[in-house]
Amino acid sequence: MLTGDHPATLATELKQAPHLTSAHPTLEHLMPLFVALGAAGSCPVVERIHKSHDYGSLNLSAYRFHATNR
Repeated sequence: MLTGDHPATLATELKQAPHLTSAHPTLEHLMPLFVALGAAGSCPVVERIHKSHDYGSLNLSAYRFHATNR
């Protein structure tokens, strides 16, 4: 998501993610990322604002999505 890929491309790539169902057994925890990405406009900027792990595998990353000045 940090490369500016279009949401449709990301959705297609998610189908090929080998550990998607392990990381996100249900999609209600993943889909808000796509809502935020879409709300940021046609050329969104994605910025990771926090990155950490707990218990060896629990990812606690946080992202900010905002529109560019184009």
